[in-house]
Amino acid sequence: MNILLSITNLHLGGAQMYALRLAESLSKELGTKVYVYDHNPEAVNKGLLDTYKDRVSINTFSYNPVVLFFIWKINAIILKFGFKFRFRDFINEFYFKRFIKINNINIINSHMYASDKIVSFCKLKTDLNFKFIITMHGEYELNKNEKKEKINLEKEYRTIINSSDGIIYTADKNYNAIKNYLLEEQLIEKHYIAIPDLLDYKLTKRDVLFQELGISQDTFILGMVSRGIPEKGWELLLQSYELLKKEIDREICLILIGDGEYLSKLVKEYSHLEGIHLIQFESNPLDYLYYVQVFDLAFLLSYFEGESVPNVIIEYLYFNKPIIASDIGEIPKMICDEANNQAGDIIKNSTDGKVNIKEVANVVNKYMNDLNYYNDKKRITGEAFKKFKIKECTDKYISFYKKA
Repeated sequence: MNILLSITNLHLGGAQMYALRLAESLSKELGTKVYVYDHNPEAVNKGLLDTYKDRVSINTFSYNPVVLFFIWKINAIILKFGFKFRFRDFINEFYFKRFIKINNINIINSHMYASDKIVSFCKLKTDLNFKFIITMHGEYELNKNEKKEKINLEKEYRTIINSSDGIIYTADKNYNAIKNYLLEEQLIEKHYIAIPDLLDYKLTKRDVLFQELGISQDTFILGMVSRGIPEKGWELLLQSYELLKKEIDREICLILIGDGEYLSKLVKEYSHLEGIHLIQFESNPLDYLYYVQVFDLAFLLSYFEGESVPNVIIEYLYFNKPIIASDIGEIPKMICDEANNQAGDIIKNSTDGKVNIKEVANVVNKYMNDLNYYNDKKRITGEAFKKFKIKECTDKYISFYKKA
């Protein structure tokens, strides 16, 4: 099998991280090179690229900023003269098709919607012969809530889905978004995403990190990792933390790990509160995993409509962190063991689709004051994590590729 994982971009996000981890695991399992193709090199996270470029074969039409500048310049000139031809997209599609042909790719596993569209086009409009597998990450249901004309969107969905040779969805809501477009005997399965062993990050840096952040050893540490967008629930967590600071005497702090200007500005708005630490990485974005290890409680209060199987929830479980999260996507099932015991607490969303900050604060109080409750939840994390091991996930993908 000559496998290519096609992805919309290599920005810092769960889908991107998973595609890279899957490519690396497939390569090890099959003993052969597995390729990744990035359709938007302009949006690449340099730290992510630098971390994986020696571990995975990452390809695109160019990461050279000078080349990209001139491609966009030519694109702008063409559009200025009234032509509808998009030179930049032409270059990407030309190089992508050439890459498939030169490397004799016979399986393309597409991750993210824009990539699905391009791969579907290549399948239907070219003489290239390959199996087209879609892995869903929540964008199909997200697109339905945008302003795009419904008739065109449904036509697009039907074309993409019917041109595929198999679909892997990660959350039940992914399936619900496309079930009306499926062919009668279309190959479709539910697979959870997974993560590799993170032993490289299980280093004894706890004391160093406490010293670096100026945190005493008896501080109760709340923490959250996610993309720096409002819908991930950052402000809800900050508001909950503000309530806690007023209600309790115990020393607590809040570690926020995420990218972007939005998060930086938001944290400044709450600078009157002591103990808030914002951490943003430029070189190796995976360094956040060191900090997750010092969390006492881990959070994801997301109301992001595309939320499916958040990568960070799996990482929290790996590091045995009890979780407080919103009731969205597959999260309630993710944090359960086989006996349906939860490795944390799920906060039901209010009528506005967001969690109630008072309820969040009350649940945190319970963890801080009831050591037995805390330890029970912590114990369940290990059992809940078992379904997210990369070896089992990789074997399922290989089996699926063969079925297609």
